[in-house]
Amino acid sequence: EHPKKTFFINATGDSMNPLINHDDTLVFEICSKAKNQDVVLVQIDNSFTVKRFIKNDKNFTLQPDNPLFSSLIIGEEQMVKVCGVLVGLVRKTR
Repeated sequence: EHPKKTFFINATGDSMNPLINHDDTLVFEICSKAKNQDVVLVQIDNSFTVKRFIKNDKNFTLQPDNPLFSSLIIGEEQMVKVCGVLVGLVRKTR
C-alpha cells in the first residue's frame, strides 16, 4: 500500500512460531508508533528482533508467540526503536 515505506527482511529463528517460520520473508511498513498486539521489528541497543508489541500503563513488553521463549520487558534505560510493523509475509514452500 505504501511502497516507499515498505521493506523486507528474512526471518531467522523460531521465537515467533507458528506465525513466522525460519526463512519466511517478512514485509514491514515503517511507522513511528506500534499498536498493542502488533508484530514489530525493533532495534534494542545494537541488535534487532521481531516480537509482538504489548503495551501496558507503565512499560511495554516484546513477546514471542512461541511459548518456549521468554518475553522482553523494556525498561526506560534501554535504547529501543520500533523500525516497522509487520504487514505481510511470504512463506517458502518446500
